[in-house]
Amino acid sequence: FLVPLLPDQIDKMRKVVEKLEPSSLDEGFLSTVDAYMMKSHEDGMDGMVGILQKVLQMYSGIQIIRARKQMGSDSEPTPASDLFEKLLKIDTDLWDVEIRNGVKDVGSSALISEIQKTMESVVLGLENGSMAQRVQAEYLRELVSRAEATEK
Repeated sequence: FLVPLLPDQIDKMRKVVEKLEPSSLDEGFLSTVDAYMMKSHEDGMDGMVGILQKVLQMYSGIQIIRARKQMGSDSEPTPASDLFEKLLKIDTDLWDVEIRNGVKDVGSSALISEIQKTMESVVLGLENGSMAQRVQAEYLRELVSRAEATEK
């Protein structure tokens, strides 16, 4: 692999992760990725660590989208929920630009509220202390901090 990955390669990776059965994206999957990340870090393979971080980010976005769909909100989509869904589907390297562009119409507080609402309903509903909960919570906290940075 040549790192950093090109946008086309990231899109292909995302499509592969999206095609995986939700049942295969379990604690075993997360533990394996985490173990490979640690080993790669110990071996000085920082490029591989970056690739595996992308996998965890993709996993988080995909699982959060799936959980939000399962919750089946009866309410109409809002501009904030639309922006949030868009952010869940794109590479985290593109977040800052998309947030800056999106909050012009939506407002950062509405986006942050949407993210926090999802964190409360989705992430806190996962098994307490599980890898899934930790990874998804970290992903959403990073998104909140990036959205908060646009307020300043």
